[in-house]
Amino acid sequence: SVTTTGAGLSHQWQRSVDGGAFADISNGGVFSGAASPTLTLTAPSVAGNNNGASFRCLVTGTCGTVTSSEVTLTVNSPPAITTQPVSQTACVGDSPVFSITATGGGLTYQWRRGGVAISTITNPSAATAMLTLTTVQLSDTASYDCVVSNGCTPSATSTSVLLTVSTPTPVWTALGAGTSGGSPPSVYALAVLPGGDTVVGGVFTTAGGVAGRNNIARYNPSTGVWSALGAGANGGVAALAVLPGGDVIVGGAFTAAGGVGGRNNIARYNPTTGVWSALGMGTNDAVYALAVLPGGDVIVGGDFFFAGGVVVSNIARYNPSTGVWSALGAGTAGPVYALAVLPGGDVIVGGGFNFAGGVAANAIARYNPTTGVWSALGAGTSAPVYALAVLPGGDVIVGGAFTSAGGVGGRNFIARCNPSTGVWSGLGAAASGPVYALAVPPSGEVIVGGFFTSAGGVAASRIARYSPTSATTGVWSALGAGTNDGVAALAVLPGGGGGDVIAGGAFTTAGGVSASRIARYWPGTLATLGTLTPPQPQSVCAGATASFTVSATGTGLFTYQWRKDTVAIDTLANPSAATPTLTLASVSTADAGSYDCIVSVQCASATSNAATLTVDNCRCNPADIAFDDGSALPPIGTPGGSNNGVTEGDYNLFFATFFEAGLACDIANDDGSPLPPFGILDTNNGVTEGDYNLFFAIYFDGCAF
Repeated sequence: SVTTTGAGLSHQWQRSVDGGAFADISNGGVFSGAASPTLTLTAPSVAGNNNGASFRCLVTGTCGTVTSSEVTLTVNSPPAITTQPVSQTACVGDSPVFSITATGGGLTYQWRRGGVAISTITNPSAATAMLTLTTVQLSDTASYDCVVSNGCTPSATSTSVLLTVSTPTPVWTALGAGTSGGSPPSVYALAVLPGGDTVVGGVFTTAGGVAGRNNIARYNPSTGVWSALGAGANGGVAALAVLPGGDVIVGGAFTAAGGVGGRNNIARYNPTTGVWSALGMGTNDAVYALAVLPGGDVIVGGDFFFAGGVVVSNIARYNPSTGVWSALGAGTAGPVYALAVLPGGDVIVGGGFNFAGGVAANAIARYNPTTGVWSALGAGTSAPVYALAVLPGGDVIVGGAFTSAGGVGGRNFIARCNPSTGVWSGLGAAASGPVYALAVPPSGEVIVGGFFTSAGGVAASRIARYSPTSATTGVWSALGAGTNDGVAALAVLPGGGGGDVIAGGAFTTAGGVSASRIARYWPGTLATLGTLTPPQPQSVCAGATASFTVSATGTGLFTYQWRKDTVAIDTLANPSAATPTLTLASVSTADAGSYDCIVSVQCASATSNAATLTVDNCRCNPADIAFDDGSALPPIGTPGGSNNGVTEGDYNLFFATFFEAGLACDIANDDGSPLPPFGILDTNNGVTEGDYNLFFAIYFDGCAF
């Protein structure tokens, strides 16, 4: 409408469609009032040419004609929701997102919790198509929906969905088939590579259910896949350490590594190339402990008196860059079982000795690699030290077989020492049996493994957690049901919402779950599921291998379930359906469909976007090299098009390219036998007489090959 003043006024409304010239409007159809100050359109349609058109009014009076400003009409249809939100589960601390999609112009959104509008002031996302609930708590468990409006009647209300928030709980899981074989079968050493894979050492002949993985193997915590380190070692592996560049130093009681002899009790392995190498002459007896100095040199401890041909006493230093071995002064007067490096670079040495560097030191001592000076840590311990770990503040947790530490009794099997002051303190009621392994997650807590049934007065089967509350106090707790036999090795994985722990030993159950000598413990401190990167569509030929991959950000212990056309794929028939990468071998047209993956982490889960697998019957026999139109089939060409087997198109392509040695014509070995997938690869020098002979031998057979 327009408001006008003047004498003898008349009005004429005009319309411009798609930017064209303005034309007078006449009453009729949806229009009325075309010659009045107010133009009325009754029930204009979204599809009609009035939607998006421009309108203006010509006003004529006794003194002339004026034109109003132009306005645009937008015709909206009532909102319609095309994608509904879905119910979700989340852990305390997660930030779940609900989303919808809707059609209709000028849409506004209002999310509701339990039917009550969520304040868009405190949560602006409540006025968008994606509602984000930040750091949810148990109280956020409720139903959620969204009202979509645009001024048209009626508005649209989404399906009401449920958010369930729960507290994550600790979980033990097996590492596939674990390790087995050997005598006595056990895992004694663990080391985490920079990418998160874990190297596992001990006494075993099988890892992940595959034989021949002798005493050392590699495990990928993300995929659950075990792999061999070449031929492994011909004797037990007791110690592992990772160099700054990612190579692994392996110590134990062996004479061959990677299938090569003369690698005595210590060797080096490159995880990238799979190459094993010797550390000179190695040592003349077992290696039990390894530690890497800040500069990359390796401290080697054990029960030996030669290292690289150098006379030493149970401990030595090795430079991986130069290959030079050297003694640490007078060494120790007994075997070395444990090593730890302090933040400043000094080394704490534990074992079964009473002298170190010629200085009286009971089972534990300190060594300065720069000055070569040894020193005692007070009165030490009353029996051997088997495990050492350094807390974030620099104090050292000491585990072993002792019952007194720092000259004070009752500090059974575990104690704490301040290496700067030499002051020892107990860890409460300590442990009821020897401690063989220690690890410190990012939280600063201490995971303790060994052969005990209680720790700090708390029932704990072979593994426990100690949470320091001050320099002299702390709280003990069990790790669920623990293990049914001794724990000899511990490692902390990167990430994991507080540090997932890998435990190795002689056990066959962990947390009540069957686990052969190795298991994973997720502490349940926090679990988050962030962004999913979905799989990508694929188009392959029948008989080929197809794979889809999903990746997820977040923390915690992820599990995966791939689906085809929303139906879960049997993980027994295809174990890859429970990993980030789904592999489909030798696909057929029956495998074509939509694939997605449900990714779960304790109390949260999300489903990836689906990806389509297209399977073409690309070739039916070796002579089937082209689509019906003569264009090349994959892999030379692009999937698609019509292919009715061996037709004139194949004949035309063969002769069009044979004399140019076109790759599409390379269908046979030189002797005329078919190449894979129809035969076995033999001598093949490209496009030769063999290809010609095979093509014409089978061309008239059609697809009956």
